[in-house]
Amino acid sequence: MPPLLIAHRGGKTYGFENALETSRKAIQAKCDSIEVDLRATKDGEIVLLHDETLERTTNATGKISEFTAYELKNIKLKNEEPIPFLDELLTLAKGKTLLHLEVKEPGFEEKLLQSLERHQMNDQVFIISFYTDVLNVCHRLNPKIKTGFLFLTQPRFSRIPKFCSLALPEAKLITQETLKQFKENGRQVHTWVVNQPENAKRLTALGVDGLVTDCPEKLLNSASNS
Repeated sequence: MPPLLIAHRGGKTYGFENALETSRKAIQAKCDSIEVDLRATKDGEIVLLHDETLERTTNATGKISEFTAYELKNIKLKNEEPIPFLDELLTLAKGKTLLHLEVKEPGFEEKLLQSLERHQMNDQVFIISFYTDVLNVCHRLNPKIKTGFLFLTQPRFSRIPKFCSLALPEAKLITQETLKQFKENGRQVHTWVVNQPENAKRLTALGVDGLVTDCPEKLLNSASNS
């Protein structure tokens, strides 16, 4: 079975990162999953933004946590789309694609799980994070939710919580030996960020289960031509 094709921040070649229109195009292109970044507003609503601050991706400045949801609704992304909220993505994606929801900071785990329950999407998502505390809270609140631990540096395999069904190492960390260790206890491995077809083929041959990419079309076209 080929690895899942996972659109990084919606698949940035489809449009602006984390924007709803970008995710819509990823769904239309039949990506297996969409990866987005989650942060919380001052009043606890969940938005799709990567950075702690607004400067890079919006027409405003300041920390996301200093703004209410109402205030953020009046701020635009730099491509002039509204700042997307998690509930909007869940409505868009339900029944159409998997979601990799990266929690960028602790503190809104219960709110996130409530949203997934309300949209009846527990079986359609992976909650992923660099923070083991986030994953522990999510698992405690809902032991059935699928969780994944992100790796940026040389792995200490003992750091992966035993309940995590998914490991997400950076692609440069993947070798035949590390892949075997990441896959212990039946765990899947989804690796990031894989933009070149040659690298995708190497990782597929090694046996990874998912490829997180900015360029889904490039990898789709390469796979269809091989």
